[in-house]
Amino acid sequence: MFPILLSFAALLSQGAEAPMTAADLAAKLSGLQQNGASFVRLKMEIQQPPGTKAVVLQLQIKQRRSAALTEIVYQVLWPRERKGEAVLLRKVINEAPSCSVFLPPNTVRALDAAQMKQGMFGSDLSYVDVTENFYEWKFQALVGSEVVNRVNCQVLESKPGKG
Repeated sequence: MFPILLSFAALLSQGAEAPMTAADLAAKLSGLQQNGASFVRLKMEIQQPPGTKAVVLQLQIKQRRSAALTEIVYQVLWPRERKGEAVLLRKVINEAPSCSVFLPPNTVRALDAAQMKQGMFGSDLSYVDVTENFYEWKFQALVGSEVVNRVNCQVLESKPGKG
């Protein structure tokens, strides 16, 4: 199992009031992404196997989530040799998630149920994991802080329960 580590801006904190707990922050973030669309640009570092040189990807993520439907697109922006690789994930309530992978210039393939458990872009993050709401996972912990673009952020670690 792997943790999901994300950093969040200070605007989500409660200022002079008591600091937010990990569960409070996760609940707030879960509510913010529900019934809405989001756009994120991030750097993903993949080190497989541990101790080897990390692969670094710059990704663009667009998603829409509601109680009945989740649609997510991960697209590689950088490095140039992987630019344009993309993954479209779709999860309808009470159905298994589906995924299509696009490889430039014009290859599209659908993944079967077994392939959905494989790591996306060579990481430990499976295609199925991406369709889940990390903020609703059982274990949430504040594991540090860091400054991103001169903004103080908390690092929230989310882990699924057993099974």
